[in-house]
Amino acid sequence: MPKKRAQKSQSRRRKPQKRRSLKAYLLGLFIKLGVLFSIFCVVLLIYVDGQVREKFEGKRWELPAKVYSRPLELYAGQTLPMDSLREELRLLGYRFVASATRAGTTEFASSRVRIFTRGFAFPDGIEPSRQLLLEFSGSRLQRVIDEREGRDVALVRLEPVQVGAYTRVPMKIVI
Repeated sequence: MPKKRAQKSQSRRRKPQKRRSLKAYLLGLFIKLGVLFSIFCVVLLIYVDGQVREKFEGKRWELPAKVYSRPLELYAGQTLPMDSLREELRLLGYRFVASATRAGTTEFASSRVRIFTRGFAFPDGIEPSRQLLLEFSGSRLQRVIDEREGRDVALVRLEPVQVGAYTRVPMKIVI
């Protein structure tokens, strides 16, 4: 009898293993795969961030970032006092001469202004250097003539005034 009791007690102690359902198995598998995928994505993001920082960190301020005002647009029919044009050209660094024959020079007469523009690379295209003749009637610009081509021009933009620049300034830490 003792053997039978021992066998019965052992069989009572062993609980039958439950078999997991397919749904629970798949759920566990998806959770494990999701965790692995998340870890992979985090490692990949850290790696890519390091690569981007390495490529751009030293070149951020290699060239100074320049800040410009709006460009002065010149067109026939525009109200523009000659004094305002003179001040704008002064701010742009144009030289006032008796005969404008080089880029960056201008000459004023009673109702005419001759400007030899410098040209400028705008975001939407390049404005070439031109020899312009502006004819005024009072404070109204009557004609804008490109003297090289000998024809009227619908619109001309002068380069904008540089109002600032951002450059990298090395910091010194004093202890």
